[in-house]
Amino acid sequence: MKRPENITYWVDEVPPPWISLLQGLQHISVYAISLVFPVLIVSTINASKEQAMFLVSVSMIAGGVGVILQAIKRGPMGSGFLIPQICGPSFIPSSLLAVQVGGIPLMLGMTMFAGSLEMVFSRFLRKMRALFPPEVTGTIVTMVGISVVGLAMKNFAGLGGNDTVVEPAELLVSIVTLGTMVGINVWTKGKLKMFSVLVGMVVGYVLAIFTGVISPGALAQIKNASAAWFPFTHHPGWAFRGDMVLPFGIAMICSSLKSIGDMITAQKINDRDWKRPDMENISGGILADGAGCFTAGVLGGMGQSTSSANLGLTIATGVTSRRVALWMGGLLIAGGFLPKISALFAVMPRPLMGSVLIFALSFMVVAGFQIITSRMMDARKTFVVGFSIIFGLSADLTPQIYQNVPHWIHPVVASSLSLSAVLAVLLNLVFRIGISNKESFRIQVGAGSEEIFQKMEKLGKRWGARPEIIYRSVAALDELRSLIESFPNPSQSFEVNAKFDEFNLDLTIGVPWKLPETAAGENAAPHDEIPTETSLATTMLKRIPDRISFHEDKSGTRIKIHFDH
Repeated sequence: MKRPENITYWVDEVPPPWISLLQGLQHISVYAISLVFPVLIVSTINASKEQAMFLVSVSMIAGGVGVILQAIKRGPMGSGFLIPQICGPSFIPSSLLAVQVGGIPLMLGMTMFAGSLEMVFSRFLRKMRALFPPEVTGTIVTMVGISVVGLAMKNFAGLGGNDTVVEPAELLVSIVTLGTMVGINVWTKGKLKMFSVLVGMVVGYVLAIFTGVISPGALAQIKNASAAWFPFTHHPGWAFRGDMVLPFGIAMICSSLKSIGDMITAQKINDRDWKRPDMENISGGILADGAGCFTAGVLGGMGQSTSSANLGLTIATGVTSRRVALWMGGLLIAGGFLPKISALFAVMPRPLMGSVLIFALSFMVVAGFQIITSRMMDARKTFVVGFSIIFGLSADLTPQIYQNVPHWIHPVVASSLSLSAVLAVLLNLVFRIGISNKESFRIQVGAGSEEIFQKMEKLGKRWGARPEIIYRSVAALDELRSLIESFPNPSQSFEVNAKFDEFNLDLTIGVPWKLPETAAGENAAPHDEIPTETSLATTMLKRIPDRISFHEDKSGTRIKIHFDH
């Protein structure tokens, strides 16, 4: 990887301890938004206050373990990036079903199963590169942000549950909080910019207290919370049921696809010369993701998956150091034993949640578009992206369409993100039918460069090649065309055999002459058959591709032009 210019503390760099501590707290403030999910789940079965506290506290501990496993990169485990784990939204439908059928023990047992299944799935990812081209991963990353728009805007307006009235005080808190974050991020430099969310949260909390958005009762809840407790004494045990395997298996797939998108984003923002997903790195990341989910089931928490909002925060602040993950993990684990900290985040007003989501996920939407447009698009790829987003959004905009689907498929259609991710993978497989990675075509010597550009652009879109590689190949072929045109009695055309895979673009051309293998100014002289002035053209031809070779035989010269993709 090459260090990007917009990163303040890169993945391998060690910030001062006070910066790592404050960055860890800032990430926890974003992480805390997901703690509403376990509370939502236990509320459907009228669980006791202790059971709710247990599920929240242990989910925090599991999240701390997960972010550390993801960052440390030991052996096959971990991606080595700062990608926090949260209570995964993908697990909400299956977890709700489990607690309604068999209580919290069944949810915990099936969460262990989902984590184990994800760890097994991670071992096969290196062979699945074809399933995750940029149009698929970019769509998933984009939908991570788009899918949360409804939730973010409702919270931004202070709406939720039975609250359907936009209160001026709540709207004021939202605008001031988001404005503070954006203002610090856009118009300040140096260390203050790294803490835009933390400063915005503090301003938002203070304003919410003064305006009454945080009620005195909520403040009393923080004050009356115990100083410390040991949550594991409330562990209810585990249970398993065969009819829960499919819902949790589908939830695992949806969660893994989202996590793959997050990891590709982490690779891209940490590498200035990023070209394609590193599937071996992603395999280690999904292994850590599954281990974190399994840990949550064992200890007593909700299913875990990577946090896109936290990843957006790393883009916004320019701090991607994995050292921050260790601080965040340690603080989360400690927080699981300190109920006052849990209570502080439990009373976070909706306007603050909405502001943080809008701020962080804006970066994810843009990152997704950048991944999609990093490759050339044709009609097939357009349909993969377009259909996935359009039909995916239908899960949120017209949910009544999916009211009567079988229970086992409900995790797929429960959110626009899940549906888009699954559709993108399936449509990519369908539209790959009929695409060959080899193509032959002829170039007219006197036709000019426009013909070369049209032919290579068409191939580049079909193969999903990077635009700069196609433009370089056009330049090389045009230089070769000019070289052939300068020969005495040149042929009217020449054939190009193109071959592409994710790593290489190779062009093979045969000409009925012997070409000089070295340029003017080098030790070897040109062949007698070729005029001396062609040496300059040969020099230009050699400098454009990554590698070029000339193989002479009785019929002439076979030229092999190679580009690293």
